[in-house]
Amino acid sequence: MHEYLGMTVSFSNHLTPDLRAEDIALAEQIWNKNGIYFFGKDFTYPGYFKSLGGDWYSWHFWVYSLLNLPVFAFLHYFNFNELRSFQITNSLLLILSLFILLRITNLTRSQKTWFFLFSACSPALLYVTWIHPEIFTYSFVVVAVAFYLKNDYRLAVLASSLASLQNPPLSILTIYIVIYGWKANGLRLRELSLLSVCASISLIPYIFYYQNYHVLSLIVSCGASNISYISFDKIFSLFFDLNFGMLPYIPLLMFLSIYALIASIARKNLVIPSLWLVLIIMATMCSTAGNWNCGMMYINRYSVWMLPIIVLICIYEIPKFSAKNKKINVYLCVAFLINLLIFGTLLYNYDGGNSVKFNFLSKEVLINTPGLYNPTYEVYAERALGREIGFGDRLPIIFTYNSIPRKALTDYEGLSLIERVTDNPIKKANSEQIKKSKIGYINFENMISEFPYDELKLRIYDKKAIEDLLSENISFSNVIGYVALQAVNGKYVCAEKSGDLPLIANSDTIGAWERFKLIDLRNGKIALQAVNGKYVCAEKSGDLPLIANRDAIGAWETFKRIDFGNGKIALQANNNKYVCAVDGGGGAVVANRNAIGAWETFGLT
Repeated sequence: MHEYLGMTVSFSNHLTPDLRAEDIALAEQIWNKNGIYFFGKDFTYPGYFKSLGGDWYSWHFWVYSLLNLPVFAFLHYFNFNELRSFQITNSLLLILSLFILLRITNLTRSQKTWFFLFSACSPALLYVTWIHPEIFTYSFVVVAVAFYLKNDYRLAVLASSLASLQNPPLSILTIYIVIYGWKANGLRLRELSLLSVCASISLIPYIFYYQNYHVLSLIVSCGASNISYISFDKIFSLFFDLNFGMLPYIPLLMFLSIYALIASIARKNLVIPSLWLVLIIMATMCSTAGNWNCGMMYINRYSVWMLPIIVLICIYEIPKFSAKNKKINVYLCVAFLINLLIFGTLLYNYDGGNSVKFNFLSKEVLINTPGLYNPTYEVYAERALGREIGFGDRLPIIFTYNSIPRKALTDYEGLSLIERVTDNPIKKANSEQIKKSKIGYINFENMISEFPYDELKLRIYDKKAIEDLLSENISFSNVIGYVALQAVNGKYVCAEKSGDLPLIANSDTIGAWERFKLIDLRNGKIALQAVNGKYVCAEKSGDLPLIANRDAIGAWETFKRIDFGNGKIALQANNNKYVCAVDGGGGAVVANRNAIGAWETFGLT
């Protein structure tokens, strides 16, 4: 995203998009003023390439930055935060697109109302704060669809062409509108010429890069996009992926658009099927991107500018329900309220790191029916590991719930680790498939039915974490689950500061610090692992209070479990002393008592 600020700064300084030393200095000053530090002392500005003429241009085209220039210049002149210029520009573009939408006069009242509501309350709005052209593209696609519905095909082509300047797959929508508009105007050659002139705007980036680099696209030439990256899974995911596809964010609209496709084919009406074809071709072009689990705000940024076309398909279908108009309006009302609930929830819990996390829906499916969600390997691995990273040397990656394995991504070498840590052999068919494909999923079939899930019971194991378990002769079968220990005063034992401080029985409720993973070491011996991943230790063989600060299980981290029934237990440390909640709770938890009394008895929850 830094390129768009860099190009805006360049336009502000010298009215051209090439990057110069003074541009870098001002851009860094703006980033740093906002507490963002991209580069070290000896950086080269990433995303820029030296042209044949010696100038430095970004691999992203500059029209969005140019459009942002007036607001940027205003804020810079009055010494306001220039980074806010993108949010203001994005907001103005959205407002303008919705205003143009309201000017459509040849739609029914129902069509116009729903078109406006679904465009105004869209998951695309999650990108308003982004320094990236998603809102720019979305807004111009909304305008293109509005003029298309108004039968003003020249302006529709013009808007679509402007949208494609930042996202080339939209040239497919432009071509579609050109053909449709030409046909609607009697296939007149003059009309085709005028529509083609409007569409020619889409060629500007290709001309620009060819003139400066003798290539049509820097993104393609540097390998960030390639036709070999295309896959059905990637195309499918833009529509239906549980984390970032359109389905989780506009569910009822997606169902209606699919119904409209089937109904149109049955009626032998090709308009809606042709729009779906446009979407599929656009998704195919998007799938040439090498970085598929890229930065995004919940819904994939490539899906954002497909949303108006989905809405268009649904708008087209409304008149077909004329005899049952109330039913379709009720359906759309429910669809809108669901969209509003989803959008409002995401806005309230706005999480900039969502692109490297599984969302609520995908976690539920992975826990209960893992075989139903098989995302691209990159998506699973990066969201499991919590960051964009090469994951080949981290395999296998196992998703577990309450220490029960649910799904694993592995290469062939990782199969043996999975068998050892799960105490279960891999099916021969799975093993042979992964050997052939070199990488694949293992779905574990043991049934779980839990809704909603408990976040504290989720755990991801990569290769190193699995090897660490196995080095201590622990497998998943050793892990009984997560427990809390309640002292006689009713307070729960807590690993304060996520384990940085000694254990103390002073908590009224069970949270992350009060949850411990109970590991069965056989023969009545157990270990406790706190939320920080460290094991509880009876320091100095019990002379010091218990603390969760050990990486491995040894004698001091091993306790004998004495079970009294009714959920009551006592713990005996390696020094043969019993663990005690001093003063019955509220004080230290220490292994220094010779006999079991009330203070040495804990409720196991």
